[in-house]
Amino acid sequence: MRTEYTEAEEAYIEARDIFSQIGDQIGLAECLQRLGDFHQTRSQYTEWEGAYTEARDIFSRIGDQLGFARCVQRLGDIHRLRSEYTEAEEAFTKARDLFFRLGDQIGVGHCAHCLGFVHRIRNQYTEAEEAYTQARDIFSRMGYQLELAQCVQALGQIHQRREDYIKAENAFTEARDIFSQIGDRLGFAQCVKSLGESRLGLAASVKWHVPVALVVQAVVPPSIHFL
Repeated sequence: MRTEYTEAEEAYIEARDIFSQIGDQIGLAECLQRLGDFHQTRSQYTEWEGAYTEARDIFSRIGDQLGFARCVQRLGDIHRLRSEYTEAEEAFTKARDLFFRLGDQIGVGHCAHCLGFVHRIRNQYTEAEEAYTQARDIFSRMGYQLELAQCVQALGQIHQRREDYIKAENAFTEARDIFSQIGDRLGFAQCVKSLGESRLGLAASVKWHVPVALVVQAVVPPSIHFL
């Protein structure tokens, strides 16, 4: 029995061919984008890349900068998933700059978010912090709570890797509360776990480097047990 996804894919293929025959470039490019999305759900990266590359080139020819930027962003996603981080960085940076010129703040935010991931995975923490901070501020202004929580959580992870446990704890607490408000139990649990790790790291740091009990009590909740 054919699934609804298969039927939808066949419909887009038929529409793509018709748009191609009649010379409707916008319709053709949009169908290619949808077909690329189908390939994404099946992890067919070669077909996914081919569809978005073709769509990108069409948008470029007809001067549709927004469509072009979205395709470049999606190609960046492909490179990121393939661990091709240099190519991913180039694509996300190009798309981010295009979105900025077009006044598409959400596009800027999503690209900055992805750039933060790319920099963090490469241990480029200064660049990652800058990208996540940019994305966080945009998502906060626009009311995108899930994306905001994810950026704050990522900033906490950067602080944790730098052993800046107080900043990490503040970030994880903020992200945890947002995840709780929107009902994201996985994000909530991840932040609770990270909070435990940060508090243990802070406890060990304070014990070995600043042996003053009052300082420990000031920054670590009494529930933390010190080694």
